[in-house]
Amino acid sequence: MSKAENAETSGEVGTFQEVLEARFGRRQLLRGVAKGGGLLAAAPVVALAAACEDPPGYEPGELTFESLAPSTADGLFVAPGFAAQVLISWGDPVVPGAPAFDVANQTGAAQAMQAGFNHDYLDFRPLPAWNAVSSDHGLLWINHEYTDSTMMFGTFTGSLAQTDVELAAHGGTIVEVMRAGDGTWSYNPSSAFNRRITATTPIILSGPVAGDARVMTSADPSGTMVLGMLNNCGGGHTPWGTILTAEENFDQYFGNKTTMPAGYANTACATFGPAAGVTERKWETNYSRFDLAVEPNEILRFGWIVEIDPYDPASTPKKRTAMGRFKHEAASGVVSPGGKFVSYSGDDQNNQYIYKFVTNGTVNLSDRASNMDLLDNGTLYVAKFDVSGLNGVGTWLPLTFGTGPLVSPAFADQNDVLLRARQAAAALGATKMTRPEDIDVNPVNGKVYCVMTGNRSGETNVANPRTSGSSIAAQGVGHVIEITETSGDHAGTSFAWEILLLCGEPLTAGSNPVNAPPFAMAAAPDNVTWYGGYWEDKVAPMARPDNVAFDSAGYMFLTTDGQPSALQRSLDGVNGALYACAVTGPFRGQTKAIAYGPDGCEVTGPFLTPDDKSLFFAIQHPGVDVFSWVSAGTSPTSVTKSIGSPGSAWNTTPAVGGLTPGVPRSAALVLRRTDGKEIAYGEVPAPPVGLVSGVPSSFPGLAAGAAAIGGLVALRNRRMPLEDPRPAS
Repeated sequence: MSKAENAETSGEVGTFQEVLEARFGRRQLLRGVAKGGGLLAAAPVVALAAACEDPPGYEPGELTFESLAPSTADGLFVAPGFAAQVLISWGDPVVPGAPAFDVANQTGAAQAMQAGFNHDYLDFRPLPAWNAVSSDHGLLWINHEYTDSTMMFGTFTGSLAQTDVELAAHGGTIVEVMRAGDGTWSYNPSSAFNRRITATTPIILSGPVAGDARVMTSADPSGTMVLGMLNNCGGGHTPWGTILTAEENFDQYFGNKTTMPAGYANTACATFGPAAGVTERKWETNYSRFDLAVEPNEILRFGWIVEIDPYDPASTPKKRTAMGRFKHEAASGVVSPGGKFVSYSGDDQNNQYIYKFVTNGTVNLSDRASNMDLLDNGTLYVAKFDVSGLNGVGTWLPLTFGTGPLVSPAFADQNDVLLRARQAAAALGATKMTRPEDIDVNPVNGKVYCVMTGNRSGETNVANPRTSGSSIAAQGVGHVIEITETSGDHAGTSFAWEILLLCGEPLTAGSNPVNAPPFAMAAAPDNVTWYGGYWEDKVAPMARPDNVAFDSAGYMFLTTDGQPSALQRSLDGVNGALYACAVTGPFRGQTKAIAYGPDGCEVTGPFLTPDDKSLFFAIQHPGVDVFSWVSAGTSPTSVTKSIGSPGSAWNTTPAVGGLTPGVPRSAALVLRRTDGKEIAYGEVPAPPVGLVSGVPSSFPGLAAGAAAIGGLVALRNRRMPLEDPRPAS
């Protein structure tokens, strides 16, 4: 009897790998034999015969499109049967009177009227009103995460004029969008709804921290009004139609940490990384509010969730301090069975935490106004992951002053807990995660999906089983955790969990050759992958998942950040991509690539219209995140690009200063099926009949068939396997 089996029978809890083996391992034996053992020799003839007998098609629950093969080419590529269009790019006019974009002659005043830089989280709110259900007409929200001065200006000086452009390029954009009868989209640059929110827009500081002495500044002695929002990465929305946008890496904008007044460093900067001296952007040389030596409290006014009403262009955004201060990534929400609004958020940095916020009050959809300050009162929780016997279990720990270690003198009061949520989470013993980024709630099964983008220095624990290592597969490839709240109550304090995806390159040197779960490769844990239990030679390899969304049927959509540094083809990095994946049924864990972006990009977004027929996504920083390898299998090296030598020719401006191509621009795009059906499960022509079930990718003689379908992943299962490959639930 193995140690893992002994743990199963005795109730002893072993290592995380032993727990997984005890729960799943023996069911995989039949799978391994049928797929990779002695039965395989006789399989090809049977499978090919079946190809002639069965019509092409897709099994129930399967994503009905063919996955793209990994791309290293500079361009936007979508799967057969799909079309994508650029909707709005950096510099395009947003508000009436906005000038045409001129990358060689930018001004802060012009940029404040144009779409900002580096599109990230997207959200679609239907028109004509907040409670409408239209999929053809609505408001598109766009986060603008950060600016890259070398791609914006070429020669960066840190001048006041350049700082003003960068401040205006941050924040967010709201534009009115419409879908035509042929499925294409456009936006109305003259709409009264259109709006830019920037790093200088007045924003109310709301909730318990508002008016606290620790957030007062010389420009705002009341501590209630902040200029702007910074580094807006993830987001969400509320049932009453407002946008929630998350301030993430806000600390990078503040300088002179070493000369700030005594007594401020622990509150303002502990666990964050503002510059010791001058920052790269040099904003603090032009505006003293970014100089910690002059305004040590200003940094405490950033790192919040910001609520914005897209339906009222005259409304003032609010930073909701009850939801805690940290590097917020996501603000995905759901209404609990008891009517409370629950919002989930990750803290995007190595060895940080997963949080949720539960309102004290309940949602009232018959009176929108009554919800408008609902987020100012509630309880912030942090997640602790554990195992019990053969199951993953967890607890939501309240970040409430007076609870456990959250007492004086470690913390002064509840506002101190909210301002230093990271320290409070650490004091409670919450589980450190490997860059927890986006989180979303599946509208069908109610489960919560948490995306870990991965890092190279994170500690190993039950919920983050990979150790760091030197292999490319260990360079922070990421994973996805599935949380099931106890009794389906998202406002509760306990949950179950399991790992849905351990991303990376399957079936490579060091990976498991028979596609067993991650525990089976103890000799090389860095390289092991797990795609929900699905056959890993039938998935689209994915690394560094970053954003997650769901359609109304419960299919999951994922985008990537930094995939070129983690997946390699020849001496090139695999470009960022948009994937779809089923999370239930026999195809649980089978990823399919719908789109690959251009060189050096991060793919962000994704968000679907209510009818699931249009998917908004974004291409961020094309040409910037470019990597190269000296030889196959080595660690990648980043290649620096600038306005004078862009790393991509996609979506460029006209030539700048005689240089061709011009500057590649981040953009929001729309994906659709050319037949007008739903994105995940519409009707599209199936691939050639010869490419059918049961044929392993290593079967001789199929190279020509694979080549004939160009960019498609040729070999896939069309019939149900002999046994459901997933572990028993």
